Amino acid sequence: FMESSDVESDTLVGWLELEQPRRLMVLIPENVDCTSVTRQIWELANTTGSTVQLLGLCKDDDREPALRRELVTISALIQDAKVPVETKVEIGTNWVNAVKHNHQAGDMIVCIAEQSGGIRRRPLSQILESNLKSPVYILSELHPEQPESSVLTQIMAWAGFIGIIGGFFLLQVKIVQQ
Repeated sequence: FMESSDVESDTLVGWLELEQPRRLMVLIPENVDCTSVTRQIWELANTTGSTVQLLGLCKDDDREPALRRELVTISALIQDAKVPVETKVEIGTNWVNAVKHNHQAGDMIVCIAEQSGGIRRRPLSQILESNLKSPVYILSELHPEQPESSVLTQIMAWAGFIGIIGGFFLLQVKIVQQ
């Protein structure tokens, strides 16, 4: 498996030496905030001179529009003059079938580290690598740091909420008295 820090790994270098056009097939699950990995996808595509296919998988037709909107947003953040991006949505629950249906010779599969599948919830990268015999690049999902809220900030917020409720209570009392 390749981690995003191993850009110069043997597998990646071997893949770059292929004569055929290169494409990154990036697997995007539904209900995931992928904005944290868009920069990593762009850097990988730009470094390797690859095109990008964002492949989404959703369980049913009702969820497809939301996933399609997420893919369009990610595509807009990645795409530029050097990095063309296409999007595709598959309906189902099996990543292996979805990837087999869209995989072309020379593709590198890119998935997020937290993705898993199968009955035993194995990492998706392991499942795909063993079933497809294709290089799999793993992006680490970055979680933005949450700013620490101080006790004073929380006290001020609660005081504001209680003040608003108290103000409306007093207003209601005045209305009832008249």
